[in-house]
Amino acid sequence: MLRIIIVDDEHNVLDGMKYLFNKYMPQHRIVATLQNPGDIFPILEQEQIDLVFTDVKMPEITGIELTARIIDKYPATVVVVLSAYQDFDYVRQCLKNGAYDYLLKPTSCESIEDVTKKIELMISTRKEAEGHILESSNIQSALTKKRELPEPWNQHGTLQMYVCLPCPDENGDSGNSAMLINLYENCLYEVSHPFFIDGYMIALSQLIRPHSEAKELLDKCVAHFRNIEYQAYCTYITFPNNSGAVLKAVERCRKAIDFTVFNNISSVITEDEYKKYTLNLPNVLVSDYISGKKIVNLISTREAQAVDSYMNEGFNKMLSGSRFIKPEKLRLDLIKELFILANEYKNLDITVLEDIIMPALFPRSRELVPKWFCEYILKIAELTIAINLPDYVHQAIEYINSNYMRNITLKKTAESIHINQWYLSTQFKKTMAVGFTEYLNKVRVGYAKKLLEEKGLKIYQVAELVGFNEPTYFNTVFKKIEGISPKEYQLRLQFGDQG
Repeated sequence: MLRIIIVDDEHNVLDGMKYLFNKYMPQHRIVATLQNPGDIFPILEQEQIDLVFTDVKMPEITGIELTARIIDKYPATVVVVLSAYQDFDYVRQCLKNGAYDYLLKPTSCESIEDVTKKIELMISTRKEAEGHILESSNIQSALTKKRELPEPWNQHGTLQMYVCLPCPDENGDSGNSAMLINLYENCLYEVSHPFFIDGYMIALSQLIRPHSEAKELLDKCVAHFRNIEYQAYCTYITFPNNSGAVLKAVERCRKAIDFTVFNNISSVITEDEYKKYTLNLPNVLVSDYISGKKIVNLISTREAQAVDSYMNEGFNKMLSGSRFIKPEKLRLDLIKELFILANEYKNLDITVLEDIIMPALFPRSRELVPKWFCEYILKIAELTIAINLPDYVHQAIEYINSNYMRNITLKKTAESIHINQWYLSTQFKKTMAVGFTEYLNKVRVGYAKKLLEEKGLKIYQVAELVGFNEPTYFNTVFKKIEGISPKEYQLRLQFGDQG
């Protein structure tokens, strides 16, 4: 049933349309027939109106103005314009203002019935979609917050959860999240709409599949993702649907996937397999390999290269071999060592720690952990060593930070501070432990990370804003420094915010 208002300054038009609806479409309710357009607004305030038929030319308020005001304040209400053929310029303006359609006077019963049926179908579809959106929103809330599942999900005593972490290959496009969700949903079938949360795609199922069938389904899912140059890591879990169980299931699945990705075990892991791998893991004492106190002592020597060598050697010993490591424990242990340095150098203007401790930015792969950790350490080393840097190196750093967005080179930098470029090159690397180009790229990537947090900026726009002429080269440099592509970095921040 549609709730309808008819507005026309001609009384016979109002009576005629009301008669047609009462005789041929009695399922719909005529709420009001109005000769004065202004009388419609008190009704719209009090009652949800689905459809308004309005004349274009009326003395007090034209159909153009009426349409604009209705659509602006009551966007769920559909407006259909009634007009004579010679009024088509008015009709065109009404359509621009949001009217759904128009009917020419004199209007036939068939025309009115036809447009009403179309609108009824459209509103029905919209309400159904809104229902799905509401259900999906409630499911997502249960996956990210301590909330219960909506009906009918909360009526099932046992549920299954399927979780997938899609990682693009070198040539994979990490930007099309809608495509990934659609592929994942098609692979699984009979599940809830999947949600991207912190980079993971999570779906619920009321259908409880046996272990062999669930694992086979995920194996096929991995194969489909390989076809689009993605490596997918998947797991599933069967859990009792009681209070707080959904959040716990999400956490268990994420830990299992993180473990298999970090240790490069397989593409599909079950919870039983995860428990088997982690049952008797040796306790790795991070400070035996990477000690915050030791790094403080090395930094005091003002030799950045010595700090770099110590960390490389420590990580090589800790991460090499076939020993499995829990990534979440390693992350927390390394952060403890970072806080030792943060406390020692709290007088320095260092803000990197706020970013680096974000769980979403911890490397998926164990090979990238040293780069993640060293970013902060070398920042401290550079700032402490910078206290006694030669003036010309200070000037070069200032020039880079002021002009990174431009096409600057070693030669231009040297010319700006009136020094030989080859001498600047050797001395810069000696004192900063990195070459000029590498330092420039790190500065650009640092500013790029801040820009990637801004919503609405495209990757190529960020590249241009920080001085890269080619987005492809920007992608290569960013991935070399950060271990992930700019798009993946942006998505992790985005999904982290949503979660």
